[in-house]
Amino acid sequence: MYLTGKELEKILLESVIQKHGLMLNSKDCAKEIRAVKSTRGLDEDRKKGKNCPEYIEQGKAILYPVQNVVNYHLELSTQTVKVLKHQ
Repeated sequence: MYLTGKELEKILLESVIQKHGLMLNSKDCAKEIRAVKSTRGLDEDRKKGKNCPEYIEQGKAILYPVQNVVNYHLELSTQTVKVLKHQ
């Protein structure tokens, strides 16, 4: 059985929402997209303006809407598959 892109997106959205809610802080975002507990790499990329999901600044807090995190994760996965196919 293969999942379509939309089915996979729906499953990921529901899973992340159930786990973290609609907005993720930097720590939870780093766990979801990088499988690490440290936010250091994510924060550095965000400050450089590269390679991270779109976010919302709310005072000192940086929040990542779950939809942006899932879309970013799926985009990274697609790029990885393309690279592996060309090797």
